[in-house]
Amino acid sequence: MARGSKPGERRGNAKGGQPLKETILRGEAAERTLAAAQASGKKLAIDVLEDFMNLFAGMTAYYQPMPNGVAPKPNQDENKFVQYARMTMKVAEALAPYQSATYRAIVTAAPPPPRNPGDLKKKFTLLVFDNARPQLVNDGKEIEGKVVKRRTK
Repeated sequence: MARGSKPGERRGNAKGGQPLKETILRGEAAERTLAAAQASGKKLAIDVLEDFMNLFAGMTAYYQPMPNGVAPKPNQDENKFVQYARMTMKVAEALAPYQSATYRAIVTAAPPPPRNPGDLKKKFTLLVFDNARPQLVNDGKEIEGKVVKRRTK
């Protein structure tokens, strides 16, 4: 079995720019699940999380103590404020991955070092195999009675 792809070969079951069949089937299954949940009147977990987050945020605001120099509210309670603030943060933390994009670091290779124009011109030696023994080729010099020149671009 061949491993790796040939130049220009496309692997997989979809042409470029089209989703894979598996991706389409997963999306359709998710739509059916959502439609079934809405038809039965049940809330999805994400909706429940959002409801509780809003509830706890409201209770946090209700018990919020006023800053110094401002007339205190009759219902302010610092202990309950801290308790509901923590509950709001826990629910918001659980809900956040479903409401906003996740950013992750992507590792990339470092750029190649800059080249000096002098580094590009290199001299090399070409070995020519004649009768199973290597011969050294020099520009315009005779080797075994033949004049050999190196090709240049």
